[in-house]
Amino acid sequence: MPGSDPRFPGGDTTGFDRSLNAFNKLAKNTQDQDRILKFGKGNKVFKAVWSENSEGEFSGLGPFFQSSSCNGCHFLSGRGKRKVGFETKFSSAIFKIGTNENFSSTLQHPIYGNQIQENSTSPQILPKAKPEVSYQTITGQFPDGEPYQLEKPILSVRDWNYGDPGNYVASMRVAPFLIGLGLLSAIREEDLKKWEDPDDKNGDGISGRINWIKSTEVPKIGRFGWKASFASVSDITINALGEDMGILNSSFLKSNCPISTLLCESELKPEISDSQLDDLIFYTMLIAVPVRVGIDSSSIQLGSDLFNKIGCSSCHIPQVKTGELDGYPEVSNQMIYPYTDLLLHEMGAGLADPFSEGSAGGSEWRTPPLWGMGLIPLVNQHEFLLHDGRARNITEAILWHGGEAEGSKNKFIHLSSDERKALIQFLNSL
Repeated sequence: MPGSDPRFPGGDTTGFDRSLNAFNKLAKNTQDQDRILKFGKGNKVFKAVWSENSEGEFSGLGPFFQSSSCNGCHFLSGRGKRKVGFETKFSSAIFKIGTNENFSSTLQHPIYGNQIQENSTSPQILPKAKPEVSYQTITGQFPDGEPYQLEKPILSVRDWNYGDPGNYVASMRVAPFLIGLGLLSAIREEDLKKWEDPDDKNGDGISGRINWIKSTEVPKIGRFGWKASFASVSDITINALGEDMGILNSSFLKSNCPISTLLCESELKPEISDSQLDDLIFYTMLIAVPVRVGIDSSSIQLGSDLFNKIGCSSCHIPQVKTGELDGYPEVSNQMIYPYTDLLLHEMGAGLADPFSEGSAGGSEWRTPPLWGMGLIPLVNQHEFLLHDGRARNITEAILWHGGEAEGSKNKFIHLSSDERKALIQFLNSL
């Protein structure tokens, strides 16, 4: 039994596969055969390539879509990236679009909806538009003389196929990886409220707060999405199917067609069955967090100490015990090491985008979990980090921190070269 041991970040759910398949393994403590089979069925839905056909097990794609499968964006349940090399489209990122009313709340764009999908299902239906990202190089150096470069993304959109968009705002978001979502769902509300300090009453410069989702009669705590704008794995899955893939279900019956498109179906009906959706959500809820290895080395121990010393753990909270989660005994009452508080933090103008989501402003972002990040280069063959993939490695991601994290970033900058390497080695061990 792992119990309270940081080598087992998912508690009893921790998986022992650190190969290419590390991010799509079933929670280790799942023993019921029916649940094991259900996870497999969900994995099948996750990897299925959907078609635009009107009939078939996986039909109903589009008419606008960014990817034709869940696995297309979250390859092997891992992390998406920005466009690289000779790629002509963004394979695992989405582009949000909207309008700002008095620069306080982001609204759905009246023509192009919530997203700019790059693909469509037939030659008669043109893609909405063509987003592009270029990068401005920012150079700097550490006090010890070691140079660094950052890349600031500059987003542009061309080839608007359904009319002039007028005044709009847009933002790129890469697909996050999916390990441990059930465990994050099981973190108790009282713990999130305990961590919250919106007025910084303790004077530590950290003022994390909950993003309350008020789209339902009873407000819910946002836990998922880059700005914690979804209260549950179910909610974010349903939204991704509808917006990213154009696949409707009984809880999401709205078209992602521009209002000027007459070629889209007027009769909206579910395109993924309730049982398929249930299997898919079950799969994403029970993906195991991989085991850590080699954490007793002196350099990783030093990195862990520095992580705490310079204040990273104020937001990336290392350890918490989950509560009871109805229907998911595997993730209930587990001591876990996610390195997140799931709260919104003001991260400075450098990372800000034009979007507000719920109560989250443009410069506020949810603290992402850090577990498993050292395996991203193996599973997904890249190291791009942050919400838009601008950071090409962990060091760059840290250097983009601002706002509430400015103090910790400055302390990182003033570490010695060996100390910085130890901290990065620690983060890669998670």
